[in-house]
Amino acid sequence: MLDELQTKTAEELLQIKLDLETDIDSIKSQIEAAQVKARETGVYADSVWWGKVKWALKSKGRQCQQIQLLLRQKNRAVQTGLENTFVTTARELLPPEQFQAIMDSAKARISL
Repeated sequence: MLDELQTKTAEELLQIKLDLETDIDSIKSQIEAAQVKARETGVYADSVWWGKVKWALKSKGRQCQQIQLLLRQKNRAVQTGLENTFVTTARELLPPEQFQAIMDSAKARISL
């Protein structure tokens, strides 16, 4: 699934994550209902169902985490691309002395 997710756009990833979160909410609701029923009636949910629902909850949670990581990576790549493009453009448009003064100031801020 990870390979499939890497080809998605940020918007598509956000939609998939939203769908997963909706599924997680539904699963949690079902678990809560089963727990309430067990407390009130003493009748516990089928152990096979319980195992499947707990596995589904963990699986969807992991998928959400994978998507969140991919979104961070995509955002970082966009930011890095913007920064590189900005520096290249500034170097082209500014007088060399002014560009170097700005670069020196930026380097000084990083080393703070």
